[in-house]
Amino acid sequence: MLNAPLALRLWLLAMAITFFASVLFVRKHGPARAVLAGFVLTLAFSKLILPALGVTTYSGLVALLHLGFWTPGLVLLLRERFARAPAPPLYRAWSWLIIAVISISFVFDVRDGARYLMHALG
Repeated sequence: MLNAPLALRLWLLAMAITFFASVLFVRKHGPARAVLAGFVLTLAFSKLILPALGVTTYSGLVALLHLGFWTPGLVLLLRERFARAPAPPLYRAWSWLIIAVISISFVFDVRDGARYLMHALG
């Protein structure tokens, strides 16, 4: 990862910080719990479970993990935000930020996941 372009490293750092920030809100906000669970599951599968099974975690496979594990949190956040549910300002700001982070990531994840599936399925 140290050889990755600076812009990519900064993006990954911003994503990690934004996802880790969900810990601040899990006690009172269900969508934050879903976001944290999706993040933890993605890390567990990409870093522990799949490698232990001998599966190489190519970027396209990680993209599919993102799509699968992050979608529930995104849907809950969008429903909450568009319902204009009352929320503390810090949580509201974080929720819009994580919505943006996940949505931007999904643009690339859909592309990378599709490429992975087309290659894997022949």
